[in-house]
Amino acid sequence: MAEHLVPDDLLSLLRKVDTPTVCNAIEVAQGQRGFDRFTKGTMQHSRPGDAPIVGFARTAKIAGLAPPTEDPNLL
Repeated sequence: MAEHLVPDDLLSLLRKVDTPTVCNAIEVAQGQRGFDRFTKGTMQHSRPGDAPIVGFARTAKIAGLAPPTEDPNLL
C-alpha cells in the first residue's frame, strides 16, 4: 500500500471545508487578495451541498515549438 504523504488527521480536517472557504480564509488572514491572478472575486462553490474532495493537483506549462498552422476559426 502506498505511504500517505498527508497525515490522516489533516485529510479529515480538509474534508470538512471546501476550496472556496480555504482560499477566502487565506485572503482574510493575509489581509489582501492573494489569488487575484487566478480569480476575479470571492470564490464561490459551484455545487453547494456536494461533499468536499481532497486530492493532489498536478500542473504543467505547455509551450509549442512553433506557432500553430491551423485556422483557429475552424477549430
